Amino acid sequence: MPLDTAFTIDGSGAEQKVSLGGSSRFIYLPAVSIEDIDLSATGSVAPSGGLPLGGRVEILGVMWRITDISHYYMARVNVATDGTLSLFIYGTGDSDEVAHRNGLLSGATYTSGEVLTIRVQVFGAAIRAKVWITANGEPDAWDLTAFSNAYIGAGAVGIRSGVGSGNTNTKPVVTTYTEFWAAPNTEHGGGKFLDNVLGDHSIAYLEIAPGADLTQLPSEWTFVDITKDLREDAGFKATKGRPDQAKQAQPSTGATALNNPLGDYTNRRAASQYWPYMRRDLPIRFGVDVGGYSERFGGFVDSIIPSYMDISGRIPISTITASGILRRLGQGDNPIRTPFVRSVLGNASLGLVRYWPCEDLATADSCASALPGQAPMLPGGIVTFGGMNYAAPLTAAANAPVILGLGLQPLLTAGGSISATFAAGSATSWTVQFATFVDGFADVGPTLLAQWTTQGTTSTWKVFWEFDVGFTLTVDGASVAVLSTGIIASLNVTVNDMRVDAIQVGSDIHVTFLPVVQFGSVTGTISGETLGGVNGFTCNPNQTATTGEFSVGQVRIWDGNSAPDFRTAAGVTSAWNAWQGETPDARMIRLCAEENIPIVVTGESLIVMGQQPIDTILNILRMCEATDQGELSDGVNFGLAYTCFTSRVNARVALALNCAAGDVGGILAPVDDDQTPANDVTYQQGLTLTGSATGTSARAVDDVSVQAHGATSTTVTVNTLDSSPLAGLAAWDVHLAGVDVERYSSLPLNLAASPNRVPDWLSAVEGERITVDNLPPQSTDGDVDVLLEGWTETISVYDWTATLNTSPAQGWAVTEIETDGFDVVQASGSVCSGSAAAGTSPLNIGTTDGTLITQNPDDCPFDISINGERMTVTAVGAPSAGVQPITVTRAVNDVSKPTSDGDVLSVWASSVIGR
Repeated sequence: MPLDTAFTIDGSGAEQKVSLGGSSRFIYLPAVSIEDIDLSATGSVAPSGGLPLGGRVEILGVMWRITDISHYYMARVNVATDGTLSLFIYGTGDSDEVAHRNGLLSGATYTSGEVLTIRVQVFGAAIRAKVWITANGEPDAWDLTAFSNAYIGAGAVGIRSGVGSGNTNTKPVVTTYTEFWAAPNTEHGGGKFLDNVLGDHSIAYLEIAPGADLTQLPSEWTFVDITKDLREDAGFKATKGRPDQAKQAQPSTGATALNNPLGDYTNRRAASQYWPYMRRDLPIRFGVDVGGYSERFGGFVDSIIPSYMDISGRIPISTITASGILRRLGQGDNPIRTPFVRSVLGNASLGLVRYWPCEDLATADSCASALPGQAPMLPGGIVTFGGMNYAAPLTAAANAPVILGLGLQPLLTAGGSISATFAAGSATSWTVQFATFVDGFADVGPTLLAQWTTQGTTSTWKVFWEFDVGFTLTVDGASVAVLSTGIIASLNVTVNDMRVDAIQVGSDIHVTFLPVVQFGSVTGTISGETLGGVNGFTCNPNQTATTGEFSVGQVRIWDGNSAPDFRTAAGVTSAWNAWQGETPDARMIRLCAEENIPIVVTGESLIVMGQQPIDTILNILRMCEATDQGELSDGVNFGLAYTCFTSRVNARVALALNCAAGDVGGILAPVDDDQTPANDVTYQQGLTLTGSATGTSARAVDDVSVQAHGATSTTVTVNTLDSSPLAGLAAWDVHLAGVDVERYSSLPLNLAASPNRVPDWLSAVEGERITVDNLPPQSTDGDVDVLLEGWTETISVYDWTATLNTSPAQGWAVTEIETDGFDVVQASGSVCSGSAAAGTSPLNIGTTDGTLITQNPDDCPFDISINGERMTVTAVGAPSAGVQPITVTRAVNDVSKPTSDGDVLSVWASSVIGR
């Protein structure tokens, strides 16, 4: 620290002297270099006469990011001639005021010699400061929050004192410092303050993951905090979910603007510190810390547009837009591999070294490898590629299983073969697997299905099929000992996934042969021989022609014996049968795990699905959503979120808002009907959303709605295992369309004005309920009760707002029928008997169809409606001549009306029996 006569220091403190009006003195530590800093100073001033005369005196001043005597930030406390205190923050030296506040310490005046403390915290461009009387202790609140991007980077720290122009106090004016403290600001580890929005200790974070491998999970990515460059005026805007009652959510979106003085946020700019990763599909996430971190958006960059904040070109910025993973999943139209291939590749880490699925199309001239960089299998003789459909064989035996998880295989019926040679793998243990369909070999003796060659003292391994005998495995013909059991007899099964395991044990080779999983395996020992690695494979090596269908494919070679069994018995849900019997949520979770896509599922699915089709990953996920009648969305943790149907039924209240208390951030604007709900709905079975129906259908019609509004029909294709759920699915859609309430499709929130609602808001997910009570008097009877479908959220230094997309929750109120009593579900034939004045209780209720109201006291209370007045029934009397007295609390919804003979009684917000 350079010293001069204006600055003295001893063991008790330091003095800084200013000898001229309109001047200042500062001293700093050039060896210190800190960017995000926490610094404070404690001191006092005692000018002659007690108060400043003729001009202000700077009692305390702290400086940071000092690069030279003209470039730094400063926060200083001024004492005016009347003793009032003010706090100023400056950038670019003392010529650029960032912010100030007058009337510190609640307007108290300064007493000469009184010791004050100033503290400043800095995160990137965010600055906050506070001042207090040292003896009173540090307060929680900050006096001033400001933002400046003049100097982003590390710099030195120091202190400053000064005297204003016109000051006539005796010189020098001396500021006495008793403490100066500076350290890196690690309180929040980054981010930006949201003090103006939510008060102290509220932080926003913006991060990117340059160089992220999008085939890996986000937990494997390395994130960089770029919050310091976030423009506070732009903040971050995100959308998520779907509009009111839309069938599908669109990809979530995010948008922000960054200060870009060095071009770091310019795509394809080699000088950027993030080059070459500042590009499309760069992972970006935004979150807030309000007593705990909450991610508000996680997605991938769509566009990076460098520009300027104003026409002068002095403030370079970069505007960034991003989308959730649904956008990427929706690009391209190539279907994913068959369930069987995906399952094999998903287990490749268990030792898979060669794999030819043989699912090539009819125009192919070879069987491509599923593993990169490996040669294909080549045909010999007459091979019909794509000619064998394991799901619908033409000549299958009566007891042959139908295989749904495999694609089209090569047909070898005309005497074709396919083969490959390759470098040998493990010589100590291996597994060979292949799928086969055999028909047409009756009474022709043993037929060679496949063979493979190995190094070592054994060279040729063969699998034979013989009608009414079974499968046989031989090694080097009859001259070498084979499986001790030799033959699996009398297995007239024509579709199988063969498996042979071999391992060297001492001087012998132990072999396990599993041709038909239902019948178990047989084992054998080849004595005195040495196992070698597999180096060639041929399907139908003798090019045997058949009268029926014959195919060999799905050839897999594994090092070691850890390969799973992919062939499963009938009725077992697996890749072999295309995952028939899965629930929608289970299928989503499995598919996302295979694709390394994070997914969070809320609730559980109850419907059982049919086979997984050959389609794009997004279309398959959408089919799960449609079949379950749930909601699929994205925008958090770079993955997907799914809310099951069961979670939407009788959902919890995530936000209970009070309109009179200002929880609603704008005008509630209900609409009578903002959609065109279908009152004639057909659900049909099919494998894909846009494909042809593959099964039966069921139809539901709201005849009353059709008569009143005309028919509005729609057909929905779902992938159910059987037709049993179709009627319930169709009836549910018709039920939702018939909910007769005003629809609040948009619900505004001002979270900056109602910070007490923030924790509940941050925990809310799609499908949960939002209620609003204490509505204005002109509103429709009853409270607002809606389901959260999606939202648009904007967070900046100035505000925090959210506009919620909602749909009526009343349709999702489902009654759970008790087994030991009754629930009040709906009224039937109940009408007023006689007239009664407003407010009268009890009321006499008759019946038009002989149905009486429950008299069980355990069923009370329940709410009813007569002429739009809501009443709570607290007791029901015994009938007399078909008339029952009911004790009611009147005008529950502030509507009070007289009743007349014949007025209809209905249950308020009648429940429905769920599908």
